[in-house]
Amino acid sequence: MTSTALDSIRVLYVDDDEAFAAALEREDDRFTVDVAATAAAALDAIAASRVDCVVSAADLPDRNGVAFHDAVRETDPDLPFVLFTDDGPEAASEALSAAATDYLRREPVRDQAAALADRVRVAVARERERDDRRLLDALEAAREGVAVLDDDFRFVAVNRAYADRFGYEPDDLVGETWAHLYRDADLAELRSAVLPVVESEGCWRGEVVGVRADGGTFTADHVLALTGEGELVCAVRDGATDPEQARELDRAQARLEALFDNSPDMINTHDADGVIRDVNRRFCAELGYETDEIVGRGVWTVDDSVDPDDLRAALAETETGDRFRVETSYRRRDGSTIPVEVHVVRLDVAADDRFVAISRDISDRKAREDELARLKERYQAFVEHSSDLISVLDADGAFRYVSPAVERLFGHRPADLDGEPAVEYVHPDDRERVADALTELVEQSGTVTERVEYRFLDADGSWVWVESVGSSEAERTTDGYVVTTRDISRQKEHERRLEALHETTHDLLAAESREAIASIGVEAARDVIGLDANVCNLYDADRDALVPASSTAAVHDLVGDPPAFSGEESIAWRVYEEGEARAIDDVHADADVYNPGTPIRSELYLPIDDHGILIAGSPDVGAFDHEDLVLGKLLAKSLAVALDQLEQTERLRAREAELSRQNDRLEQFASFVSHDLRNPLNVAEGHLDLAGEDCDSDHLDTVADAHDRMRTLIDDLLALARGTDAVADPEPVAVDALSRESWGAVETKRATLDVEATRTVRADRSRFRQLLVNLFRNAVEHGGPDVTVTVGDLPDGVFVQDDGDGVPPEDRDDVFETGYSAASGGTGLGLAIVRQVADAHGWDVRVADGERGGARFELTGVEFVD
Repeated sequence: MTSTALDSIRVLYVDDDEAFAAALEREDDRFTVDVAATAAAALDAIAASRVDCVVSAADLPDRNGVAFHDAVRETDPDLPFVLFTDDGPEAASEALSAAATDYLRREPVRDQAAALADRVRVAVARERERDDRRLLDALEAAREGVAVLDDDFRFVAVNRAYADRFGYEPDDLVGETWAHLYRDADLAELRSAVLPVVESEGCWRGEVVGVRADGGTFTADHVLALTGEGELVCAVRDGATDPEQARELDRAQARLEALFDNSPDMINTHDADGVIRDVNRRFCAELGYETDEIVGRGVWTVDDSVDPDDLRAALAETETGDRFRVETSYRRRDGSTIPVEVHVVRLDVAADDRFVAISRDISDRKAREDELARLKERYQAFVEHSSDLISVLDADGAFRYVSPAVERLFGHRPADLDGEPAVEYVHPDDRERVADALTELVEQSGTVTERVEYRFLDADGSWVWVESVGSSEAERTTDGYVVTTRDISRQKEHERRLEALHETTHDLLAAESREAIASIGVEAARDVIGLDANVCNLYDADRDALVPASSTAAVHDLVGDPPAFSGEESIAWRVYEEGEARAIDDVHADADVYNPGTPIRSELYLPIDDHGILIAGSPDVGAFDHEDLVLGKLLAKSLAVALDQLEQTERLRAREAELSRQNDRLEQFASFVSHDLRNPLNVAEGHLDLAGEDCDSDHLDTVADAHDRMRTLIDDLLALARGTDAVADPEPVAVDALSRESWGAVETKRATLDVEATRTVRADRSRFRQLLVNLFRNAVEHGGPDVTVTVGDLPDGVFVQDDGDGVPPEDRDDVFETGYSAASGGTGLGLAIVRQVADAHGWDVRVADGERGGARFELTGVEFVD
């Protein structure tokens, strides 16, 4: 079975935030949002009219949200209920455990109303789907065919039994009229004789010949009845003599006849004289009458606005089938009144005129209309008294309305701008941007908001920076585009000052002395912030005082030469020690005023961390505002950063000088090692050779070994002393070729070199060779005379490993330290040189287990050429 969905959603928002309720209503054209400030008011609203979804705050004046939810569930177990609260996840757990439909945490974000609207749509859709499902199940379970038709006799809903009787699928009938299901003559009879009875009596039962999809016909029992929404319900069963079928038809007729009496709307029928002939139960219940009390009386009994003679004359002029609608008020039996909307149709029933009046209580709608009227009045008052300019532009960009604020803000009278092109009041340099924004507003579909900053023409001929926000949301109701404009000239001036302070920061960081920094700061305080009389006092450790470093001419005009401040009583020293900027409206009222006779009345104190303080003064009381304080603090922070950098730079310069001196000493040491040690060693080696010619002694070999060790020590010391610089100009180096070359520079005994490396690295060739020589020498010294050394590639580097004894894990953090050696005769400098060369290249070096049990040295972070 197919059914149509409702096209409106009535939301009851239980909170006192009417602005948010309005925002929620704007999120969906189908939404009507009513507001109740308390749980009690909300329960009354639920009882009085249809509500599709309840959205409730967690804290209400008369009970909490969960307790309110429980009360709602007692009234309507299926009504969708969304808890909208400031509380955290524990509130969500409590709400959902209490069977609330959904939960949303209130957060300060712009799209909160959109998020809540989504929750409402989902909750209502689910409930309506359940309702449709229940209706679907009920209709599909019915043995007779049932269909619902609108006032154009088009099928709104059709069950399977109905469609089968006519040989169609249900979906084939929905949206179609019933004309092709009956013969023309029968259709004429239905319109002229049957439908008037349905409209006057509420229902009709009889036999009608139906036409199947294949053209065949059948005789069917039909029951037709009107619903409270004005739709026509049609129940049909094939004509038969089965008593059970007859009883089913009787029951169907009884159900349809009950629709009249149980309609949610008030229904009465009256004759051409206005005399009431029949009423339904709702009519009596709503107006407080019994049926026999009201039947036979004139309609003016319940409608004071009706004049009997005028009514009879008006009814006499209507034709059968004519319909009309009026809004009026009904008077209850107790004298109270309710607003109603009445739909009246004239029928000819058995040659007797009847008028069917279906009336609906529109109290809620009237209340809504009254509220809208009040909102309109408040909105008008808001527009008239808003501090911002509110205007309406047409699609061509001409003013159609200008609020009175335009005269206060820009000096123009509203009448002078009416009909004028808005672009004529925009600075020529800004007109293209403004025109583009208006074009976007006009051409984009849906709700569009455009924001643009530009200069607006003041009545005195000057240009004022403004920001305008235009919206298409109200275009349908205002016949134009609403634009809100505010003066942002102070904001623009603030931005200009911030930009100027930013540029000052570059100058401060480039300054090379404390005095230069102080001078730049004083000028910026005067020219950017507008602190005409200001002085920068920097802390002097030798004097333990804040000493003037720079000041403006205005300071000298007010107080002469600015003083220095020490630990003695003064506001400047107190604020400097506190470290918090202060604006003092009247220094004469402060007990720590340095000079009680000073012509200065107000001062702004801006500490520069521990470097000093920037002080601005004025002969006027309260001369410095919040913006002066904020911008002044920013300037003081920039001064502090510049002074910190200057101190750091001076420390670096001193360190560089010390390093230069150390390098000189290292160079002297290297020269000493290179010349003054090598020469005696050469002499000793020469005499040892002569001694070997004169005698044969094992002691001579020991001396030769000592000479070799001394020469190795000298080479290693020179390498360490001269190898501290980073690699400046690396070149492509083939690892395999350099490895074999380096192996030839080592006393390898019976050791073997296996080169697996194939890649080319970017390195200082000489220093890389030095690194490999020391790794090879280390492998031979520690791995034995038969060791095998392997050089190979890593994904990001090179490894050198051997198959000797390896390095114990506990020693691996120490092997690269100067002086460490695990082999007798080792210098303890070789691996230190390895790390030094690696550091100079920016490589990482570590020791690990080799693949064959020895030591493995890995160089990573290497740059490859290929």
